[in-house]
Amino acid sequence: MARTARGIFLMFLLLCGAGLASAQDSCEGEATSNLAIPELSWRYDAEEGLFSLMATLLNISSADVKGAALVVELYDASGNLVADGWTLSRPTTLTPGEVGKVDLYLRLKSYPAVVKVLPDEGRFYG
Repeated sequence: MARTARGIFLMFLLLCGAGLASAQDSCEGEATSNLAIPELSWRYDAEEGLFSLMATLLNISSADVKGAALVVELYDASGNLVADGWTLSRPTTLTPGEVGKVDLYLRLKSYPAVVKVLPDEGRFYG
């Protein structure tokens, strides 16, 4: 009896997993951002309590991107937001194919469990 119940449960999981996999969106849609992040590194210095992030932003569009920036969110192990930041690239306007550099420094009390980084554009550029 237990063997049959286990088999039915495994079949249920298999069917549910197949349904979820087929419902996934394809990556072949239109780009939602004109920016890509080809390089990214970060470190946390526990002695200083300093989080440092270095990245590059690449304009993957065919037009200038004004206000090229990164949004960074840091979470603890419980999923609570502990810090966030936003910073412009250098230069702030990127021509097609141009790469901009980004550096961000935040003071933290402990090592972040999750680091979320997203490209951003156009803020403060009407």
